[in-house]
Amino acid sequence: MIEDARSIIEDRTGIEISDKVIPFGHSKSATFANNFSVYYPEMCQASILGGGNFGTLPIDEITLQIVPDDEMTNNEKFVIMNGKITKKIAQRNMDIIIQEYNVAKRDYQEKITINEDGTYNLPMNFPVGIADIEHYRDLSSFPDGKEGYRKVLSNMPKMIFVGEQEDTKPGHYAYMNGTTVEGIDVKAGDDISLLESKLGRHITEIEIASMHNRVLEYIAASNVLFGRSSNERLGSYMELYSLLNMPVQSKIYEGVGHTNYEYSNDIEGLDGISSKSIYDSQTLKKDISLYYNGAIQGSIHRLDDTDRATRISPIPQLIRRYIASGKDVKFLSGVSEEQMMNALKEYIDTQSGLECRNIDRVYDTISVSEITNILQTLGKNKVVQSGKNGLSDCIQDRKVRISMEQEAIRIVKEAILNEEKILDETEQQK
Repeated sequence: MIEDARSIIEDRTGIEISDKVIPFGHSKSATFANNFSVYYPEMCQASILGGGNFGTLPIDEITLQIVPDDEMTNNEKFVIMNGKITKKIAQRNMDIIIQEYNVAKRDYQEKITINEDGTYNLPMNFPVGIADIEHYRDLSSFPDGKEGYRKVLSNMPKMIFVGEQEDTKPGHYAYMNGTTVEGIDVKAGDDISLLESKLGRHITEIEIASMHNRVLEYIAASNVLFGRSSNERLGSYMELYSLLNMPVQSKIYEGVGHTNYEYSNDIEGLDGISSKSIYDSQTLKKDISLYYNGAIQGSIHRLDDTDRATRISPIPQLIRRYIASGKDVKFLSGVSEEQMMNALKEYIDTQSGLECRNIDRVYDTISVSEITNILQTLGKNKVVQSGKNGLSDCIQDRKVRISMEQEAIRIVKEAILNEEKILDETEQQK
């Protein structure tokens, strides 16, 4: 198809067309773009992936080193030891990986093996890695076979983009309706840990993935390894790309999400929070254009910090889960994402036992009742704004000072609009 298109364009225009392409996609189309670039890296000048697809790692396995729980930290890094990519992991997490890998393993894929020093070799199957890539295509055309293929794939530039308000699914909460292997119905918003207590057994990531309708290979064994949240996963992938010296860049774009989404369309009165499509970002459009043109000319554009966010916000995920839980959504009306984030940070800082929580993982562990407490706090602030509490209370309560300023701005705007309306009516009467 590509050759046909190339020859038609050259015949009709006389313009010489490159024999290489630049796969570009967002969301599901990013899966196609990534798969094409992995199947045929020799045909690709670069690839551009957006919407949560972080690409495929050109590795066959990762070595896992078992360490005692008390030696684990919240931020274990991938490192290269004895020429192999290695990561420390607790035994309980290794048990989960073994169980879930074996559930998802296909007949043509390698087994997890254990080394003499007690470390494990975890195969990285496609689309996470390329351990089983020869099941998908013949590599005999590459010099040195698979190693030649790996070199071509590793040298291919890649741009990864994602919105700050990206819609990611909570890892340990049911995001969609589903059914367990026992035939028990699971409702959107259900806490998986409560379901586990009811069943008396561990619910695998495979089952959760089925509830979410997600690619099993991405979920099986990889949540523990790369992290459940998008921030953790993106960080893990970029960490590995760096270790492999690959020409990969990533950027999180401020103020945009996956698609346009107005919560008020689903929840009456819920007009304070919405999500803009990532393609509303003019900076993203400019970056893609510069990256694409640079790749064609053989000079890759460096992504700058314009409109770059430091992390993907967990707030849209929290709100979606709260809505899915069937709770009273009246507390959400008129709440902005900024207010929610500030309240979330303050809640985590002030609650005993929560100070060690990873903010990137907070939407994965915080309960619906905790979200309710946060929203009730915001609701209390709105009561103060409306004048039901005295001015002195407002001045003494640092939590609502910003709200007071916002309310003052609203009153001034209303006064101006009313004055303009009166002037218009006077002119009409004249």
